[in-house]
Amino acid sequence: MSDTEESMSTEEIAKVVVSTDTASASPRPAKSIPPSQFPKIPFFSGDSKNDATYEVWRYEVECLYNESYSPDVIHHAIRRSLKGEASRVVMHLGPGARITSIIQKLDSIYGTVAEKEDILSEFYSARQREDEECARWSCRLEDILNKAIQKNLIDRSQFEEMLRTMFFKGLRPSLKDICGHLYDKCKSFDELKTSVRKLEIEHHPQTTANAATVKDHLIGHQDNHIREADRKEDTEENISNIPDFLSPKLQMLLRNLRVPG
Repeated sequence: MSDTEESMSTEEIAKVVVSTDTASASPRPAKSIPPSQFPKIPFFSGDSKNDATYEVWRYEVECLYNESYSPDVIHHAIRRSLKGEASRVVMHLGPGARITSIIQKLDSIYGTVAEKEDILSEFYSARQREDEECARWSCRLEDILNKAIQKNLIDRSQFEEMLRTMFFKGLRPSLKDICGHLYDKCKSFDELKTSVRKLEIEHHPQTTANAATVKDHLIGHQDNHIREADRKEDTEENISNIPDFLSPKLQMLLRNLRVPG
């Protein structure tokens, strides 16, 4: 991600809006497009798990700034993307609310409010859960550190190395024991993550569990066959020992009986 794509503060967004409002004097004019081609950004309501998170929604708005859309276009895209509680919050600002006012209002409700110490403490104390795959563990770690980026608590240049270090340190012990050599070998976070994921697949505990389940099933199935064979043998033995006091016709009928195979 380039420097221009980093999370923007409300003040930085305000600067972009001012520069875009005076686009007539700029060599890079704002995009003017018909309403049918207005950009779409993910829905955000603030109260639905089916919508984008606020961090993702805000990032999409920032991208519209970086793509030099006019304030009117961005304002329209924001209005169309908001629904539910978030839509009502913006509605209370009035139809003439500036974009910076909208972002500032939504930041105050849905943005990160944790203190610097709390965010960094959460990051450095994070650990991979026993039932958590490496891919999810890495995403959770990035989400935590991205809060620090948004709060300007750390430089973007530190992001990669901090992720690489904590991703490895926080691995569950059973996985960390078999991939210790990868930390020095893999110099980037993505390279380390990919290599660890490969080892995770090869040594996934679920594979052993599945194998044990199959083995138990086969043993149980085999035991059933053995019991069925013993039952047949006992039945055939009983049929061969026909009492002499039975009538000849009945003795012949019993001897002709066969146990189904």
